[in-house]
Amino acid sequence: RLRRYDEAVHPLLPDGPHWYLGVLATHPDHAGQRWGRAVMTPGLEQAAAAALPAFLETTNPSNLAMYARGGWDIAGSVSVDGLQVWVMRHPEGVSRS
Repeated sequence: RLRRYDEAVHPLLPDGPHWYLGVLATHPDHAGQRWGRAVMTPGLEQAAAAALPAFLETTNPSNLAMYARGGWDIAGSVSVDGLQVWVMRHPEGVSRS
């Protein structure tokens, strides 16, 4: 199943250089406390320093609006074994200023 997931999602990622922010989650008991943002920020800063886009994926449709507020766009989506996956793109990370 993981191989099918990777084979379906990989084509939605760019061929060129980019930052991939993977395996980031917040336990529901701690949602809204900005723990996810705290973990994500260093990766976005590195992407910005390199002037490269950052990518991540989510399977939770509730996350789409949250990511959009943070400057992320939907780069593509795919269904894998009935699981909808959205690949999100942040144009050039976040600035350090």
